[in-house]
Amino acid sequence: GLPIYLFTGNHDMWMFDYLKQELDVPIYRHPIIREIDGKTFFIGHGDGLGPGDQGYKLIKKIFANRACQWLFARLHPNFGIGLANFFSRRSRAANHHENQFLGEDREWLIEYAKRKSAQHPEVDYFVFGHRHLPIDFSLPNGRSRYLNLGDWISYYSYGRFDGQDFQLAFFENPVGQVIKG
Repeated sequence: GLPIYLFTGNHDMWMFDYLKQELDVPIYRHPIIREIDGKTFFIGHGDGLGPGDQGYKLIKKIFANRACQWLFARLHPNFGIGLANFFSRRSRAANHHENQFLGEDREWLIEYAKRKSAQHPEVDYFVFGHRHLPIDFSLPNGRSRYLNLGDWISYYSYGRFDGQDFQLAFFENPVGQVIKG
C-alpha cells in the first residue's frame, strides 16, 4: 500500500495522536521539506502561514495551548459542541469570500512561499491545501512553484508527481480550472 502522511490544518487543532497510534500515520503540525526523486518539496497544510490574520493566529495559539484544551475537555459535550458550532458559523460568515483568488499580492500563501523560496532556494515545489483553490504559481526566483491543491468537494483536484514534475490534476475533468500565475 501507499504510505499516508497527515498535515493538520485549521479543522484539526484538537487532533491528537489517535491515527499515529492506531494506524501508524505520521502527523505533521508544521511544514516539512522532503526530497523525492531529486526534487525538493516544501509541504504543509498552509493554515496560519504568511502575513496577516493576526487575530486567527492568536486564537490558534490559545486553542493549541494544553491548559485551554484541558479546560475545554471539562465542558459538557452539549455546551462544548454548541460553542464550537457557534464560532464555526461566525468564521464561515466572515470568510465567505475565501473561495476567490485574491490576487498575487493578497494571497498570504504566495507571499509566504516567496519569502521561503529566498531562504530555501533549493525548493522546487511549495505544496499547500489550505486555500481550497487549485493554484499553480511560478515564484520570482525562476525555479520554485507554489501549488495549492484545491479540494475534492468543489474542484475534484489533487496533486500528481510523476518523478519529474508536479502537476495539479482533476478527477474526471482533465482540463480543470487551475489559477495560473
